[in-house]
Amino acid sequence: MTLSFQTVTLWLAAAVVLFSVSFLLKPRDGWLLLRIFIYLSVLFILLGPSISMRRTRTRDARLGVYVDRSRSMGVEERYMEAYKEVNRMKEAFGSAADLSIYGFDSEVWSMQKEELKTEPEGDRTDISAVFDEGVYDARVLISDGRDNWGESPLAHDRVKMTPVFTLGTGSRSPAPDLEISGLKVPGFAFRGREVEIGFKLLNKASDTGRTTALVRNDEKIVSRKPIELGGREKIPVSMSFVPEDTGLHSYTLEVEEIPGEVNLANNVRNFQIQVNRKKIRIIYVAGKPSWEYSFLRRLIKSDPHIDLVTFLILRNPENVTIVPENELSLIHFPAREMFTEKIYDFDLLIYDNFAYGNFFPENYLHHIKEFVAEGGGFIMTGGENSFLRGGYAKTPIGEILPVTFNENLSRWQVEEYKIEPAYSLSHPLLNIARDEDLSRQIWSEMPSLEGYDPGLEAKGSADVLMKKGGKTPIIAVKNYGEGRTMALNANTTWRWCMGLAGRGRGPHYYNRFWRETIRYMIRTGDVDRVQIFPARDRVNMGEYADINIRVLDEYLQPLDNALLEVRLKKPSGEKISVSTPELTDGDGWYETSVYAPDKGEYGIIVRASLHNRLIGENRESFRVSEADREMIRTSLNEGLLKEIASVSGGRYFSAGKMDYQKILERAKEKVPGEISRNITWSWWPFYIVLITALFTEWYLRRKRGLN
Repeated sequence: MTLSFQTVTLWLAAAVVLFSVSFLLKPRDGWLLLRIFIYLSVLFILLGPSISMRRTRTRDARLGVYVDRSRSMGVEERYMEAYKEVNRMKEAFGSAADLSIYGFDSEVWSMQKEELKTEPEGDRTDISAVFDEGVYDARVLISDGRDNWGESPLAHDRVKMTPVFTLGTGSRSPAPDLEISGLKVPGFAFRGREVEIGFKLLNKASDTGRTTALVRNDEKIVSRKPIELGGREKIPVSMSFVPEDTGLHSYTLEVEEIPGEVNLANNVRNFQIQVNRKKIRIIYVAGKPSWEYSFLRRLIKSDPHIDLVTFLILRNPENVTIVPENELSLIHFPAREMFTEKIYDFDLLIYDNFAYGNFFPENYLHHIKEFVAEGGGFIMTGGENSFLRGGYAKTPIGEILPVTFNENLSRWQVEEYKIEPAYSLSHPLLNIARDEDLSRQIWSEMPSLEGYDPGLEAKGSADVLMKKGGKTPIIAVKNYGEGRTMALNANTTWRWCMGLAGRGRGPHYYNRFWRETIRYMIRTGDVDRVQIFPARDRVNMGEYADINIRVLDEYLQPLDNALLEVRLKKPSGEKISVSTPELTDGDGWYETSVYAPDKGEYGIIVRASLHNRLIGENRESFRVSEADREMIRTSLNEGLLKEIASVSGGRYFSAGKMDYQKILERAKEKVPGEISRNITWSWWPFYIVLITALFTEWYLRRKRGLN
């Protein structure tokens, strides 16, 4: 039994009242009342009562102050507000409270004065972690409330044990952010001709204002466009520029930041464009009239994207004639001008059964070598005036060709023979049916060629595409510098056109072989006819990745009626089909989207066909990573901070409005007191009263003659 001090005081007051009343009552009634009091007092002692007295401790209230150190606190100078608030708190509490300062992001640590001044860098925020650190009479939490890691702070079992006073920093509105999305870029362009690119500018939480989009080639700005934001969420933007030089060029698209923008990584995209001349320019020199020259010249001239300059030698000096020289020549052969000056304005040079020695000196060949090294293409076809018999051994042309000459075997031998692929049929010059199995069948059906030089041998650095009898190279290619060279040890490929036409296939595969050869030699063959452009460089887990696809025909023109099959390869290796892409705004552009639930590398495989014929297949990849949790949402999460304060018994404050006195009072309420316990019968005034009552009762009985 535990009694308070007030309870015992009541007993003593009752005793005094009873004594007083007992003298006023009749003798017998007063004696009876006094005896009842004595009996109750004895019973009270037997129950073992005690007196509890509480004294308040004198120590200061202990406060834990927790400052959010995650990166989102760097937005809008939030951390500067937090830093100022901590300093004001130190000054306000002074010696009245014991403050401990902590920093936290995904974990909690004691923060020193020097660190408090540095910018926050944490990648995650776990508010629930603050409840595991230390035992305090009250906690002060300074944060923007962007909790994105660990368990919910409201579910923590210690959130209700100590009052938490929360201070919210930052704006309730999302931070301004611009993002480049859906970039569309042509796979190739022509020098001096305008190139157009397009993209969508995603405008997040910016109602008004303007920005500027820039396209840079290295450090040079090649295009600039102002953009009015005007509160629009998606802004379509197109930009154009004119490439000045040929080759593969890297460009950077950049959107200038707007006031308050923090996440600048999505303001920049890089892309590449293969820049060619306005038209492919070819010099074709034929040493004599032939069916090869007639068929090939007609094919090249039929392509509107090619400018062709031809020189046909009708008579060589060794041909005997009685007609004067000045009466035989139709036009003067401008060898010096063509092979020392103008050659660098062309893309491809073809020597068809041509011996140079009758027309210009060997030093002109150095310019051809330099032309190839700088990115040009050179093809030499066979014949009695080619290769060794054309005088090219130990010349600059002999250095760049993919073959060497065996003088003991070299001669032009006229006989029919079948060619055999000697390289992977995935090579663009061999995959003429856009399907390896069908291409193998087509090559097996190809008509025989006539004429070859058995003295040609492939260099070690060359790729031999076709052979005769498994040994003699018929088609060999080689890279030299930035360009390519080809040795075609034949001059009767026109037979493929005529022979296949006689079998009902027409000139289709002959035409494709030579068109692919031209583009391959000048590297426009490197331009994929199926081009894949992920809309964004980085995709977050659980988001949809938009994929833009462009399809070109064999003339590299946009194709709007292609049939596309798309498969997605997940990081686990599993392949799944994707919904058929839809044609967007024409010009060969298609669009689809794929869901990316897991982290890792994803592959996109696109296969395009037209009328059951394969156009091309391509692959591209994109990486999926964990979302940048800190910068996806940066607005103040005031609701969470208010809930934490309410559940814990604290209070929420806005920045600059913290009530320090209220915090201190609430903390002092939680300071525990000391308890002292006194046993009632060890308290002497109570026993004096009891003994006095017994003596008085005995005296009254004796005086009045009662038993």
